[in-house]
Amino acid sequence: MNLLGLPNLGEIKKDIISGKDDALEEFVLEVANAIDNHLWCYFPTMPNSNNVALVRYLGKPMIAAYSSAESKKIAPDMICTDINKIIDILYSNKDLCGIVFDLDDNPIVIQRDWINEISNRKDPRLKKRDWGTGIPKYTSEDIITKDELFDFGMKVAEEEIEKEGYSIIQTVHNYRFIVSIVATKNEKKYYFYVKTTVLPEASQMDSDEEKHLKEVCKEEKALPLFIPVEFGSTDKERFDASLLLAGDEFYYRYTGIITLDNIRY
Repeated sequence: MNLLGLPNLGEIKKDIISGKDDALEEFVLEVANAIDNHLWCYFPTMPNSNNVALVRYLGKPMIAAYSSAESKKIAPDMICTDINKIIDILYSNKDLCGIVFDLDDNPIVIQRDWINEISNRKDPRLKKRDWGTGIPKYTSEDIITKDELFDFGMKVAEEEIEKEGYSIIQTVHNYRFIVSIVATKNEKKYYFYVKTTVLPEASQMDSDEEKHLKEVCKEEKALPLFIPVEFGSTDKERFDASLLLAGDEFYYRYTGIITLDNIRY
């Protein structure tokens, strides 16, 4: 592999587009390998600047990247640097959710929590911290974000529905969308809506959400299911205050899969 780039990413992406099995997993592992070995990658920059471009993909703030040098044809403003410098930027901003490769050409997302799990770069926000008892001194930077909370909830939901015998086809780690998980079971297709809240608030589906999910399911001939996942601090005062702090100890409440009214096609 060339230290002045990641040529394999471009080739793996072609496999993803063609539908090759496990190609996305291979792409993610290649990025992890780049991080662990301080390899270089291509990143678009802001106009007349060496600052990497921050973008929004499906509503989530991310760092833009390119899978190969060929992208220079469409984005002349870019830098090639150690990918770990980009991870430094990612981890320094609690609102950044990951890296999106080739935003304008079949984008591929590498989520922040994936990087923490599969590379040697650990996210400081996920490191355990001793917050003591009661309400400690904290800043807005210490509060778990909606995107982080949803990622926690998706991990719970994915594990639980697989235990129930569903085969996951696709996941959408984005609380802004009504379909969170696409799965099959007994030759039927299911659309799951996952919703996360901070206890003591209950995670409930409102009438607009239910209507939207049912409409999408009717169009796609899928069955609608709802999974509420609720999180709370193990400290009573923080629990009562609905306060979730990064690195704190907390637990989740999962009450099972909720079946909505059947839809006739």
